[in-house]
Amino acid sequence: MVLPVRQARIAMKYAIIAAGNGSRLAQEGVGVPKPLVRINGERLIDRLIRIFAENGATEIAVVCNEEMSEVSRHLADIAENGLCGHPVPLRFVVRSTPSSMHSFHALSGLMGGGPFVLTTVDTVFREDEFSRYVRAFSEAAGHGTDA
Repeated sequence: MVLPVRQARIAMKYAIIAAGNGSRLAQEGVGVPKPLVRINGERLIDRLIRIFAENGATEIAVVCNEEMSEVSRHLADIAENGLCGHPVPLRFVVRSTPSSMHSFHALSGLMGGGPFVLTTVDTVFREDEFSRYVRAFSEAAGHGTDA
């Protein structure tokens, strides 16, 4: 897997909320935490990290549930070894949170100042459309737009 970096106009920061406990999936018989579920052979969390890296990520921050040690081990491996051999600017916090707003707060300490793209781990989108969004976001943020 090649992770070519597209040039961004500003420092591109990305954040992923992956702190749920996966109870609905578990009820359906899914035996792995949601971030590690594979679609077309790729884990949900890996897909986002890869796409963010391909779109000029200068920082990627993730919050994951402390009860899902498989996810935190997977993220630690990516932080240390990269994704498919490519370095990734990944930081993560392990914390169980009662809501996405609490997860966002947990991530805010990692994101620092400036604009960033925030998503949940189960967001699915067309990669080409996301790249266009990032270019538009980067251009607007470069002109002082806050959101």
